[in-house]
Amino acid sequence: MHRLLGTRGLAAAVALGLALVAGTGREVGATTIIQVNYGPVSDLFIIAGGSGSLSAGDIAGLNADLAAVGANYVFTQLGATSTSPDGNPGILTQTGEVDSIGAHALGDTIQIVASSDGYISPVPTTTMFSSGGSVFSNTQAGNNSNFQSWFNPSGALYPAAGSQQEPSPTVTALSPGGVGPFTRGGDAPPTGVTPATSYSLTNVTNVTVTGGTATAPAKDQFAGSTTVVASGVPEPATMTMTLIALPMFFTLPFFRNRRAKA
Repeated sequence: MHRLLGTRGLAAAVALGLALVAGTGREVGATTIIQVNYGPVSDLFIIAGGSGSLSAGDIAGLNADLAAVGANYVFTQLGATSTSPDGNPGILTQTGEVDSIGAHALGDTIQIVASSDGYISPVPTTTMFSSGGSVFSNTQAGNNSNFQSWFNPSGALYPAAGSQQEPSPTVTALSPGGVGPFTRGGDAPPTGVTPATSYSLTNVTNVTVTGGTATAPAKDQFAGSTTVVASGVPEPATMTMTLIALPMFFTLPFFRNRRAKA
């Protein structure tokens, strides 16, 4: 993974282009990124090979950047999985854990963005499915995560313009408060998308977790999955990408095993 610190807008696009020249082990035009946004922090990582988790060094660097701006958020795991260039079904997932160990100087919400381009479908796409949720531990009532997906017939990769074109409804996971663990989340209604044979996908999790200490952190183990099909409705196995990417999410009942019908 390539860590591109504090980059937004044009600067991010330039840095991402330079990283791609160095090579990611994927086909040209098939790239997966994950980015964490909090105040002035905008740390972008390129996922080599399209699927994987951030290294311990990447996690440490990200946490240091967050601490430098007064965010008492600590990531213990973060990753993304993409099926690109396979686009029927086309799947993009993000998974991770972020812990709160105190008050946050610039607000209580931190954003995690995954994006992947280069999806190719032999027949035009028709429908997008979006599922998200969290396992909350030691959290306060009202702590939450929100997950949303975007289908992009432009083929643009976040954060470029056109990387958030056609949205799904938002899925909200709400903590009841307490020690837990509490599993919350679900599936958004299916979303019709522009027929396309090439496209990109983007999904976003916004996490709001407060309180906690270094010895007793407030935890959100989050996961989200975006699936686009050209025809048919996924049965329970399209969401297995999420479960494979982060084994702890085998415990999440709302990530149904789904298989896309041709």
